[in-house]
Amino acid sequence: LRCTVNFSSPRFDKYSDKLQDLLKQDGLRDALLMIPLSPESDVIQFDDREQVVQIVLKILFGRLSASSTRGKKSKDSTSARRKAIVLSFSQLKKKELFPLVYLMLRNYTPKDFDLKWEEVGMDSYMNDFLRITSIQR
Repeated sequence: LRCTVNFSSPRFDKYSDKLQDLLKQDGLRDALLMIPLSPESDVIQFDDREQVVQIVLKILFGRLSASSTRGKKSKDSTSARRKAIVLSFSQLKKKELFPLVYLMLRNYTPKDFDLKWEEVGMDSYMNDFLRITSIQR
């Protein structure tokens, strides 16, 4: 992450602390509250949003797929961490979820396959994904 922030545009400097917090072992839920992914939030500026959201998605996908190395009594259990991450995904617009879908499917597609959102009708898949990940009340 430091390399990305250092060699990217200077616009990432203002988000680097919040992005670093996403990588810490403890306090993921607090870190997610500090960098809300909702488009209505003013934490991520509009001009920076596309690039920052892609970095956040990559970090969170790694945290989502990682298994826990802590004991069962840990406050930040695997299931709590995964639930917090999936709930944060529900704040994104549909088109912002495409990099996440790509990360999930990239191991199952041929290397020369270029996945385009419009070509595969991702709207129906994204609607199903959003329906499944939404909070059941």
